[in-house]
Amino acid sequence: MSSYIYRALESDDYSERADVFGLDYYRRDGRGQDDFSRELVWMYVYGDEDLKQKYREKFSSMINQIFVEDKLDWDLITLYPTSTRNDTNSNLEDLVESCAEDQNLNHRQVIRRTRNISDNHEIEGFQEKVVNLEGSIDVDEVNGKNVILVDNITLSGASFLHATEKLMENGAENVACLCLGMGINGEVVDEKIDEKTASQAIQDRNSSVKARSLARGRMN
Repeated sequence: MSSYIYRALESDDYSERADVFGLDYYRRDGRGQDDFSRELVWMYVYGDEDLKQKYREKFSSMINQIFVEDKLDWDLITLYPTSTRNDTNSNLEDLVESCAEDQNLNHRQVIRRTRNISDNHEIEGFQEKVVNLEGSIDVDEVNGKNVILVDNITLSGASFLHATEKLMENGAENVACLCLGMGINGEVVDEKIDEKTASQAIQDRNSSVKARSLARGRMN
């Protein structure tokens, strides 16, 4: 059983929390990239077939544990678009389509970029990322659907927060975010999950938050 990363992201700029599951940690150039980070970027940009197959096996196994084995039926898996209008990354799309086929999931693109924006990974400030993303995506109606949202890397989580909010506004029942590389963020506490499904990890997190809130209430 493999170990994955779970991170719950919240911001006053968005009404919904983003529950994010990652394959491993991604380290940016300035911090010294490891083999995983270099391979991830190479596959995303150039589509190396050997790396695609390697990540297909890893990502498919992760999807199986976290979503297919979950008590909740996840209705569809979709990609977060690139910063270019009406575009998704073809290499990531191939990977997700292959994994969806492996795990018998419905792969359908329900999010579209409506205008060109700056690459959020190149913007440093969170508020600047929020402004950059504002009004830049359209979402199909996903009424009552449980949606898996996929991106290659998450750093601040602004893109996942933005898209989760829009999916929920368009009727999604539940949204879980999935990435290959989880950027290191010292402002949040991650959980390593070995056997938990998405629902179990999210439920445990909610219970922990509730318990802390009750404890603070008793102290006051």
